[in-house]
Amino acid sequence: TDLFDRATIEALASRLTSILETVSVAAGTRVGGIDVLRGDERDKVLSRWQGDRVDLPTDRCVPELITAQARRDPHALALTCGADRLTYAELDARSNQVAGRLASQGVRPGTLVGVCLERGTDLVAAMLGILKAGAAYVPLDPNYPAARREFLVADTAMPVIVSQSGLLRQLPPGDAEFVLMDGLTGQPSTASTADRARPDTPAYVIHTSGSTGTPKGVVINHRSLTDMCLEHLWRYGITAADRASQVAAQGFDAAVWEIWPYLCAGASVHLPAQQTLDDTHALLEWIVEEKLTCCFLPTPRLELLLDALERAATSLRWLFTAGDVLRRTPKPGLSFTLLNLYGPTEFTVVASGGPVRPGRTDTLPDIGKPVANARGYVLDEHLKPVPPGVPGELYLAGPGVARGYLNRPGLTATRFVPAPFGDRPGARMYATGDVVRWLPTGDLAFLGRADDQVKVSGVRIELGEIEAALGRLPGVRQVAVAAVTSPPGHGGKRLVAYVAGGIEPGQLRLRAAEVLPGYLVPTAFVMLDELPLTVNGKTDRKALPEPQWSARAAGRDPRTPREQQLTGIFAEVLGAPGVSIDDSFFDLGGHSLLAARLISRIRRELGADLSIRTLFTAPTPAALAEQLDQAGSTAAGSDGLDVLIPLRARGGGDTRKALFCVHPAAGVSWV
Repeated sequence: TDLFDRATIEALASRLTSILETVSVAAGTRVGGIDVLRGDERDKVLSRWQGDRVDLPTDRCVPELITAQARRDPHALALTCGADRLTYAELDARSNQVAGRLASQGVRPGTLVGVCLERGTDLVAAMLGILKAGAAYVPLDPNYPAARREFLVADTAMPVIVSQSGLLRQLPPGDAEFVLMDGLTGQPSTASTADRARPDTPAYVIHTSGSTGTPKGVVINHRSLTDMCLEHLWRYGITAADRASQVAAQGFDAAVWEIWPYLCAGASVHLPAQQTLDDTHALLEWIVEEKLTCCFLPTPRLELLLDALERAATSLRWLFTAGDVLRRTPKPGLSFTLLNLYGPTEFTVVASGGPVRPGRTDTLPDIGKPVANARGYVLDEHLKPVPPGVPGELYLAGPGVARGYLNRPGLTATRFVPAPFGDRPGARMYATGDVVRWLPTGDLAFLGRADDQVKVSGVRIELGEIEAALGRLPGVRQVAVAAVTSPPGHGGKRLVAYVAGGIEPGQLRLRAAEVLPGYLVPTAFVMLDELPLTVNGKTDRKALPEPQWSARAAGRDPRTPREQQLTGIFAEVLGAPGVSIDDSFFDLGGHSLLAARLISRIRRELGADLSIRTLFTAPTPAALAEQLDQAGSTAAGSDGLDVLIPLRARGGGDTRKALFCVHPAAGVSWV
């Protein structure tokens, strides 16, 4: 009884009885053909624990729903980004300009149109204009390396790209025509083209990592997008009074979920400036100041902010998180509900989710129940349902299932397979590759990946994509990439590249940053004479050595006040005492989240406005000091930043203001 409860043992005994009854009647039955599910269990996993059946009008597309909001309340606030604000009437007019220009250039339903714009109101207006033209938008994030954008343009063969004149030099040469947002002056803005969108044509294409080293484009139809939006409004009671955040990068499907449902409801969507996004404490202040009622934070960022959010007097009703395994639970007494969500790119953003119960310490939070009209099947290798509590692969079915992979029919047929359950003839389900199990509550518990896909800092990636990119670099003979557990005190996993070849690690890291997005650049590079192999000639991943996070050559002591400050900042952010001016940020275990914290700390204390990419070219305190000297930056020493944040008393009393000392490395502490 210290290992099992009564219900589990009774279920096991009942399944054993079913097995014995089956083989006693038909002794020739194959073991894999024996159904071990009891009748009540089958009803649970195939019906009662599935998403609610809700009749949603998915024959109307998102552009039509947003146009209706603009006519209903034209002066309501639709978008904000810093001082830039657009009402629904202005958003409607701006997006109509884009749609009209695209239509005049031959864009039709089903056309793929690239969008390369910095985050802001014009980005949303451009994407809406593409949808109004009946086309599908393909994000070309300006922050991606040029090689990544070049691949996306070639992979989609997009005939048109919406951008602005200042970003044209970042786009690869080709046959695509351009629609410039800063060149639409005089373009008609009154005639709506929202009726050009069709429910069963593509709405957007977002690329996810590919196991062969080639990213694959996931195609989502307008009908699936509408279903996701209306389900969100129905489940969370979203109204025009809500104020929602938009923090995800445009190339991640979470941004889809942050924008379109709220605009369909007539609510306002608030985009923080990039500098605010890079600063955890500035992001907290922004959430409070914007009076957000709905906010999404990627799991790693949420875990950094959760303590402060519990104390701050926010206006939040709902706080959503997704992207990684949630390792923390909130304290009881929250003024808002925290929800943990799950969904692969191949299912329209969110497939399941549920509230996180405060104060739980016995288990990690689960990924909730399937959303309305969705089906989550936990199956074995024979595509048969497994009993509650038994691990199996998660298959997703319902209106959120993607159209498939762009121009990859073979892979589409492999991962999008006929659904053997349900009442819709011809329905498909997506094989997620995620291993889950049913909990007694009917919620799903995430156990891990069935393949080489991993999640690092909240981003789902496939190691093969990184290996393929690094393997093409000059001087690299062999390469293997692994997700390795971080040193104690840092949490999570980090990407480590094992490389055989005649190239210096610093140069390798710099070249990797030129061909891979920042979240795919390994934290550490381990140089080997050759990679260990199995007897079959394959890389023996189990034999790859552990990276020496703390091992480093003796370096020089600081020579100047600036080097002294930088070594101190490195030590506190990385939790690595005794940092020398020659120690590399990455060799000490630095990763993307710590990089953002380091740059924020340097900005505060030294008054230097650096980008995270600077760390790839100058990863040591000595190199950074040299760059700052060349830039003529001036130091402005400060141990912290005093911030006045409104707080709500734990007992539900009045709201007061308290002075915090926000320490960039240690978090928030009382003064």
